Amino acid sequence: MRSNPCQTLAEHSCARWFMLATIFLSTAYSNVLQNLLAREHVLNVTAGDSAAIDSPVVFEVPTDLRGEDQLQLSGQAQTPIAVQWFRRGEGLAAFVLPAKLATGQTLRFQLRPHNSPLGEDARASKSGDGNYLSLFLRSKEVLRYPLVIQQPPNGIEQLFAHSGHIHPLFTPTGRIVTAEFPADHAHQHAIFNAWVNTTFEGRKLDFWNQRAQTAKVEHLRYHGSTSGQVFAEFTVEMLHSDLIAPGGPKPVLKDLWTVRTWNVSSGFLMDIESRQTCIAQSPLTVEEYHYGGMSFRGREEWLGETASRFLTSDGKTRANGNHTRPHWVAIEGLIDGSPCSVAIMGHPNNFRHPEPVRLHPNKPYFVFTPPQLGKFDLRPGEEFVARYRYFVNDALAESTSINAVWNAYRAPPKTRVE
Repeated sequence: MRSNPCQTLAEHSCARWFMLATIFLSTAYSNVLQNLLAREHVLNVTAGDSAAIDSPVVFEVPTDLRGEDQLQLSGQAQTPIAVQWFRRGEGLAAFVLPAKLATGQTLRFQLRPHNSPLGEDARASKSGDGNYLSLFLRSKEVLRYPLVIQQPPNGIEQLFAHSGHIHPLFTPTGRIVTAEFPADHAHQHAIFNAWVNTTFEGRKLDFWNQRAQTAKVEHLRYHGSTSGQVFAEFTVEMLHSDLIAPGGPKPVLKDLWTVRTWNVSSGFLMDIESRQTCIAQSPLTVEEYHYGGMSFRGREEWLGETASRFLTSDGKTRANGNHTRPHWVAIEGLIDGSPCSVAIMGHPNNFRHPEPVRLHPNKPYFVFTPPQLGKFDLRPGEEFVARYRYFVNDALAESTSINAVWNAYRAPPKTRVE
């Protein structure tokens, strides 16, 4: 039987199109598979000269994943580990290391996009009345930063009104460890940053002691905040002004603070980065002096030589630690009969690290104070960057646990992406 030429042509045409479609779909599937595989990477995390656990890790994200809003890690147990963009413009993301990493050990994690919504265990928020910013960790308040001038209580002079500081700072059980207008030294405002003995255009300025009324520090503006599963942070700007300039108050420094809390499981872990810039046409000279800088003032109940205790990374105390240069200082005391502590550590990149410290002989305050080693200039347009990590706990200060936090801060685990 003779075949129908039209039927044969149609059959060949269908076969040809079926073959082409098969090739196209196979190629498309292969391309999709290759893209998916290309977008999954291995993140190697290696400890340095000390073990690490429950510590923040920042790493560089591969270029092909930088367009993703959310990322995720999984380990050998395939337990998802939250990843949060840290400085997205630089391609940096962060997570908290959940497993113990021994000295020199490497752990491998799968890094891939994540499409499901993530929670906000760490949260930054502004109060309903707009008067302060707060950081929260798992619904517990970590700290507050007032956005308006705080008025002194009855019995304290009005000249001590202040803004541009953190108070209160809480422990994980909600106890307050800072004081804002302590009756003995009303100018010590919880966590604050101020120079004492300075010279500006021939005038002596004191940004610390408000009674002198030669200079002041105040909140200027709020720059924004971030919340997520790994950390929460806000950025605020303060203004340091000369109050005795011939033409009236004159801006001298702007101080940009980024305040961050990390979603760790033990205690509260909080970072402060201060970026001071001289915005005047003349330099500010910070003269040699025995205190001034990033400061901490503890509760009024801790006033007195024995009501609170200092401990430094060198094992020194209030009795012998003043004007030494430790990596960290901890203060501890009782609140309602139970112990709590705050350890504060200076970053290795800070100016004159390890910075000298002022440990007061009977007051619950100390300060990291680089001018103890001599004067220096803050020149117009130059940044003076200082970073500090705070570890707040409902327990007495204990060197082993604080050193673990310090080691992760000074030398975080190294990362490499494959």
